[in-house]
Amino acid sequence: MFQIAVCADLEKMFHQIKISSEDTNWQRILWRDNPKEPVKEYRLTTVTYGTSCAPYLSTRTLTQLALDERESYPLASFATLHHFYVDDLLSGAATDKEAVELVWQLKEMMRKGGFNLRKWQSNSETVIKEVSENQNLKVVQNDEEIKILGIQWNPKSDFFSFSVSLQEKKCAYSKREILSEIARVFDPLGLLSPCVVFM
Repeated sequence: MFQIAVCADLEKMFHQIKISSEDTNWQRILWRDNPKEPVKEYRLTTVTYGTSCAPYLSTRTLTQLALDERESYPLASFATLHHFYVDDLLSGAATDKEAVELVWQLKEMMRKGGFNLRKWQSNSETVIKEVSENQNLKVVQNDEEIKILGIQWNPKSDFFSFSVSLQEKKCAYSKREILSEIARVFDPLGLLSPCVVFM
């Protein structure tokens, strides 16, 4: 866990990654506006969202970028290797100074790889000021929550929150209904597990 959290999103990640020219044959689109016109053939030259290999190719590209640039950008390289989930970054640092350095390294390293990090968020005013001086930043209002990897997070108070809606019943719940309600709670970090097990 970090004292200072830093979150960002890679802009149009899949479309920034070119595929080899031999593989464009596998990404053909046949199109015509009118049935009487001849069919036009298009070949996609970047990773295509929705294909089964897209998450692997994008993650592998980021991994290679981090390995190639680990000497020049050690903080960014480590964060890229360990704190990315596809195109979402959730990282941080112990101090404001380290967090600002991390943000700078991430921006520079991603720029070298042809990527742009956006939607920066942090629980540190210093980091927010650093990012907002250089690019557009979505400023979070006082108690506004943002979604990070499917979990609600309030950067100002630095708390995660979960919402659960139970349907009221006049009679007792069966074991099957209890297990069904527990399974609906999205808790990838297991933060609610002690509460769920207790139920």
